[in-house]
Formats: sequence, C-alpha cells, structure tokens
Amino acid sequence: MTRERPPQMQSSPGWDRVTSFYRDLIDQHGFEQHRMLDVVAHYSRMDTKPVIHASTSHAALGISTAETYPGRLGVPMVYIEYHATKDTFRLIFQKRQGDTERTKNVEDPTAPEALNDILAWLRAEQIMGEQ
Repeated sequence: MTRERPPQMQSSPGWDRVTSFYRDLIDQHGFEQHRMLDVVAHYSRMDTKPVIHASTSHAALGISTAETYPGRLGVPMVYIEYHATKDTFRLIFQKRQGDTERTKNVEDPTAPEALNDILAWLRAEQIMGEQ
C-alpha cells in the first residue's frame, strides 16, 4: 500500500540562481517576465516533499526532484512556460527529459490545483520507488 504524503516545505538552493536569471531577463534584456519571477518567488519559499529543484531554459522554468542536469534526464519533470502576450502559463509534464506526457494551460501555476498537479507528477517517481 502506498501512502501519499502531504506537501511539506524544504527549499533547494538553486532557486537563488533561477531568481537571478529572471531578474536579468527583466532588468538587462527587457523581457516581460514579472509574473514568472513571482512564480519563482512563490516556489522558492515552499518546502515540499520531495524537495523540488529549479532549472531554466531559454523559454521555461524546470521543476524536478533531481538537483543536477544528469539526474534530471531520467526522472519526471514539469516545465512552466509563461506567454507574456497572452498572460498565460503552460505546464509541460515529462516522464523524463524530452518525453512529454501531457500539457495543461493554467492562469496561475501557484494556485492550489496547479501546484497539487505538479507535486503529484513529481512524487510519482518517489512513490513508485517505495513499493
């Protein structure tokens, strides 16, 4: 029998680097990414089980249970894309790097429904490993 754990908080140090990345996009390059910076701020203050780690690409915030790039290649991951012209977010759920299972458009990736969906996806690897 598998027990699902409630969210608990434990932040990853990589969030400071991601915050700097988005501040630079806004301040130095004029990108309209204030809402994404708000998402990063929200997620960086959360403690979750499993611990979630942040990464960036040119177009998305990556969230995973793995801290390093090699570790992220084989575990579930969620990318959050922000589309400033539409003021919307898209969640991209991947089984492992490059293997997209589904996508979902959301107004706010910090809303409880979106957050629970993301954490459930990331926990799937942890839960299956405990059986």
